[in-house]
Amino acid sequence: MQVLDLVEFDGFGVDAAVERVVVDPAKPVVHAAVARWIGHAVNAYVGSALHDEADVGVSGLRPLRDLWVVQSATAGAHGREVYEVCAWGRRYETADGRLRVLRLPTVPMKPRDRSRAEIAVAAFVAASGNRVADQWNPQPYPVGVASRAQRVRVVEISCADVAARVIFDGSVDEAVELYLRHGQEPLRRARVVVPTHRGATASIAN
Repeated sequence: MQVLDLVEFDGFGVDAAVERVVVDPAKPVVHAAVARWIGHAVNAYVGSALHDEADVGVSGLRPLRDLWVVQSATAGAHGREVYEVCAWGRRYETADGRLRVLRLPTVPMKPRDRSRAEIAVAAFVAASGNRVADQWNPQPYPVGVASRAQRVRVVEISCADVAARVIFDGSVDEAVELYLRHGQEPLRRARVVVPTHRGATASIAN
């Protein structure tokens, strides 16, 4: 992910980005074979993403540093409780914000089948999440910029070969409906309340 950040946000070539990350003196030594694998994985991710965009005729997607976070607040037993739902992955949108794409990097040649709940939460976050700065803080995120999305895609992007698998492509209303049917109750059951945060975060893991 750090190598992709350098490639997508700072204009590095893949080899230069890998070198920058693996020689960081603040980090453990990276074996040369691991460094080669990272370079292969990033090249496969970039190729897979381009392949996906070409298949659907999408161009002009820009990567986002910001997170997408669904934010809400309710009155609870201990006062105001803030709930936040986010989804792991790499985020992209068109310049007008009407199309959002959440890409989930995968390593296996045959990625596992994701549950309907996972897909529903990922699509919901991509559709409805506010844009907030990606920086850790024990307090709830400040209220972010509201979504302008009209269409949402959630896509598994291979880091092993050039391949992409679309697991959701639809309107914001369809994403919300999917969440209400398949994601809301499992998320409610799985939520973890963090005392200093008074919130719940759901992460769509790979």
